[in-house]
Amino acid sequence: MQNKKEIPYLFKLNKDKQFLYYFGAEHSNDSQHQQFNILENFFEELVK
Repeated sequence: MQNKKEIPYLFKLNKDKQFLYYFGAEHSNDSQHQQFNILENFFEELVK
């Protein structure tokens, strides 16, 4: 049985100078959905 994850599902892995960022989102075309603010912050952290 698979455990349900909270959406959006985020994780970051790194080893040495390699990084993996994962953002699992709910499929939505509602631009007011809260996950888009979370995604924007997550992306800003990625590009730093």
